[in-house]
Amino acid sequence: MEVLHESAISNLKRYAAEFDVVHHIEGIESDIGGFEIEKESYHFIVAVSSLEHLASVTEFDLTLHAMIEGTKNEGIHCIIISTNVTETILDSEEKIEPMYELNFDTDQLVSKLQQLYADWTLLKHTIKPYHTEIVRDGTAILLKGDVVTWAVQKNRRFAE
Repeated sequence: MEVLHESAISNLKRYAAEFDVVHHIEGIESDIGGFEIEKESYHFIVAVSSLEHLASVTEFDLTLHAMIEGTKNEGIHCIIISTNVTETILDSEEKIEPMYELNFDTDQLVSKLQQLYADWTLLKHTIKPYHTEIVRDGTAILLKGDVVTWAVQKNRRFAE
């Protein structure tokens, strides 16, 4: 198993030790868009609040295609991604540009996922609105959007 962010790697190591699976875990820090995924090499790929930080829609599409190609038969993807994100400064109610590289419209993203994963089995799909207050550079901000959860399983393909 490989993970792409320093804090995620730290937590991964802690949980791996706690659950005695250290020998199955390898953490690698890398830019997601530049991470090479070998064909049919993963049983599980989990992307939580990460794909929306890819540099472009093209890089997003290429990354999903690489994930799909890199998944073994009956492998699972779980994607959790924010969409329709807005940010508002609480004191002034001024809308500001969200700090997301990609801010998909929820329906457009779901349509894209349905197309890309058309021959996979849908395990779970939810859309839940969220709002939370954050502080960025000393300024209170209301962050709102939708969270799309997309869990799918690759259908078995038999060798020809």
